[in-house]
Amino acid sequence: MKNIIPKKLKDAKYRFWSNITITDVLIIAVWVGLTIMFIFGFQWKIWIKLLSSSIMILISLPLIIINKKTNLKGWQCLYYKINFLFSYKKYSKNKTSLLVPYNKVIDDNYIATHGILKNTLKKTLIGAIKIKGFDITLLSGEEQILRLRDLQDVFKFANFPITFLKLELSLNFDDNIKYLQKQINKTQIRYKNNEISFNQFVKITKQIKNNIAFLKKELIKINDEIKTEKCFFIFVYGNSQKDLSEKILFLEDKLYKGKINCNTLSNYEITKILKLMWNPYEKPLNKTDFNKNKDNLAKLLQFNYLNIKKNYFIANDLYYSINTIQDYPLFINDLW
Repeated sequence: MKNIIPKKLKDAKYRFWSNITITDVLIIAVWVGLTIMFIFGFQWKIWIKLLSSSIMILISLPLIIINKKTNLKGWQCLYYKINFLFSYKKYSKNKTSLLVPYNKVIDDNYIATHGILKNTLKKTLIGAIKIKGFDITLLSGEEQILRLRDLQDVFKFANFPITFLKLELSLNFDDNIKYLQKQINKTQIRYKNNEISFNQFVKITKQIKNNIAFLKKELIKINDEIKTEKCFFIFVYGNSQKDLSEKILFLEDKLYKGKINCNTLSNYEITKILKLMWNPYEKPLNKTDFNKNKDNLAKLLQFNYLNIKKNYFIANDLYYSINTIQDYPLFINDLW
């Protein structure tokens, strides 16, 4: 029968009036009783005793008034404050590395996490895919719908947990130029192996060299300014290397069918992204530090300073609001 009665109705039985409960009445009664006993123990005139008792009773009223900020009554706030002051602060001096769930790297493309509950939860493996799309507005109306449906299918048929991450990362022109120069070398090898014709070789090489020239001009133009690009990642989770590998291959297959370019990230690249999530403009993680700490990622990813408040927290001298407005809607509309 107790399970049938709504919770609010059950609570109502213990209320005297509005939000005044039996507990509130008992607290006020104890306060008033002790106050009167204390005041009447003095050899004062009766009117002084009555006035003092009335003042102390009025002082007790905030104990049963609800604080709008905390949604707690005065006596509850007082109890929690006293409890906090006298409680044993087990983790107050511990390192922030305890908050990092990532443990170590596995093979070339995975990261192992710590079990959330000791001896009760298996360690999870994490992998990630970087995706790069195209300007859908350049397509015809029918093509736009087809591409959106392809993207919709990726998330529709992925019946396992994934995390979609968007980061605004600073562009590194030097790395892009080095990458393009490597592409010229690869094109030369393809031509020597008769994989492409001479005309194709000239056309591809010319296009790459034009891109390099453009990047070098941009590099001179921006000087010390930070130029960014939107980067998109999908994080995938698995209980074993085989399980995770199958999930990543499934996603890559679906993305390629939707004409979306993607590539699996190495564990170094994943660690770099995990660090840049908190501050995209921070100096990227170098490979030397990564190799030194790849079996202890918590040390590598920990905050030097962390202070948590009700609506925000400060980590490494940066302010993070908990009430941040996101770029994307909470509910995805059809074909979004």
